[in-house]
Amino acid sequence: MGFLYIEERSQQSKTVKLWVDVVIKPMFITMAYIRAEREGDWLLHLAAFRQMIPYFFAVGHFNYARYGSYHLRSMEKLPQHVLDHFLKGEHVMHHLRGLWNGIWSDQFIESTFMRFGHSSGGIIGITLKPEALKVWALSRHICCQILMSLKEIEDGEDNQMACQTHHKEEGNGRIISDAKDRQGLRKKLEVITDPLDPENHTFPGEIVHIVTGKLGTSAVNVSDAVAIGETMWNNLEKSWPDGFYGTIPKKVTTMAVTNKSVPVGDTKVHDMNAIYSSVILASGREIDLKDLFSHEMATVPSAMFNENGMKICKTKSVLKRNLQVEMSNRTLHPDATVIDGSALLWTINWPSEGTVNDFVTNVKNRLKKYLEKTDVYLVFDRYHDFSTKLLARGGRETGVTRTHQLRIETKLPAQKVVLTGEEESPSVQVNKKAVD
Repeated sequence: MGFLYIEERSQQSKTVKLWVDVVIKPMFITMAYIRAEREGDWLLHLAAFRQMIPYFFAVGHFNYARYGSYHLRSMEKLPQHVLDHFLKGEHVMHHLRGLWNGIWSDQFIESTFMRFGHSSGGIIGITLKPEALKVWALSRHICCQILMSLKEIEDGEDNQMACQTHHKEEGNGRIISDAKDRQGLRKKLEVITDPLDPENHTFPGEIVHIVTGKLGTSAVNVSDAVAIGETMWNNLEKSWPDGFYGTIPKKVTTMAVTNKSVPVGDTKVHDMNAIYSSVILASGREIDLKDLFSHEMATVPSAMFNENGMKICKTKSVLKRNLQVEMSNRTLHPDATVIDGSALLWTINWPSEGTVNDFVTNVKNRLKKYLEKTDVYLVFDRYHDFSTKLLARGGRETGVTRTHQLRIETKLPAQKVVLTGEEESPSVQVNKKAVD
C-alpha cells in the first residue's frame, strides 16, 4: 500500500515524482542489493542490479552503465552447472558461519590475501620474486585450512566453528546513532517544502527546489530520469556489438542549470536576487509578505558583484580601493569615527608571548587615541544563519572550526589561529571580566 500511495502522488506533481524515483526508490534498490549479498540470494542480486542500470545511464556514470549491462546479460546466460552453485548462495563468501554475513569475492580478497600480505609475516616487503609470490598466494588457503584444523584439534573435537548470529550494526550504539539521524532529518523536513505533498507545490507541472522555492525551467527533465535511462539502455544494447564502445550522450538535465542563469532567447540572463522564487516559496507557507519584502532579497550582497553580475569579489580591498577618496588630515574635522571591530583585531599589535590582558590593553590604547579627536563607534559584524552575508562568506571559508574561551590571564594564542576560525569571524569568546 505504501508504494501504491506514493506512486499515485507522483502522478500529481513533478516534484513528488522526482523524489520518489530518484531518492526513495534507489534507497530500496540499494537495500535489496545489500540483502542479496548478505543472504547469498542470486536472483535478488540480478533483480536489484537490473533496476540500478537505468540510474547509471541517467547520472552519466557510463562505464558502470556500459559494463554493467554486459555483466547483467552475461550472468543471465550462465551455464547450468554454474547457475546451480550460484542459486545455492555460493557466489558470495563468508568469514564465519552465520546469518547476514556474506560478502563479494573482491571484498573477501581485500580482507584476507591483501590484509595478510601487508601484515606481519606477509609477502609484502619480503620478496619481489614472482615465483615466491606465486607459491605464497596459491598456498595461502591451504595454510589457513591447516591452521583451522589444528585449532579444532587443540580446542577439542566437540568444539564448533564460531557462528555469527547478530550483525554488528544491530548494537545499541548504532541504534541510538541512527535514531538521532532520523530525528535530525525530521526536523529539517519540517522547515522546508514537503516534497511528497502536491498541495504544497504551487506549480505541480514544474519542479520546485524544496529549500529555496526556485522553479526549474522547461529544460529540466530530471523527474523523468529513470525513463530516460531505460531508453538510453535500450538504445545502447540495440547497437551491440559494433556500438558497444560508442559515445553515450548525457540526456538528463537537473536543477543545476538554473543556478547561474536562465535562457531568454539567445541571451543568458543572470538571476541576481531570486525574488520570484521567494514569492513562490512564501505562497505555500505562513509568511508575512510585507515583512519578507522589507529585507534585501539578493542571495549575496549586491555591492560585492563585479561588472558581469555574477562573480563575487573575494576581498573587500578591491571594493574599498574603488570607493576611497584620499584627503588631507589638515582639512578634515570629522564628528565621529566608525571602526570595523573585526578588522581592528588584525591591525592591533598582537604580542606573541603576551597574555589576553596585554592585547586588551593595546586595544584600549588605540581607542583612546581616536577618542581624543572624535566620538568612536566600534562595530562588530556577525554572520547569522540564512543571512545574505552568509553565502558571500562561503568563498572565504578555511574549513577550520575552532572557538577559543579566553580569560584575562590566558596566554595569547597565535593571531592567525584565533582570527581565522569558521564558527565566527573572529572566533573568539573573551570572558566578560577580561573586557571590564
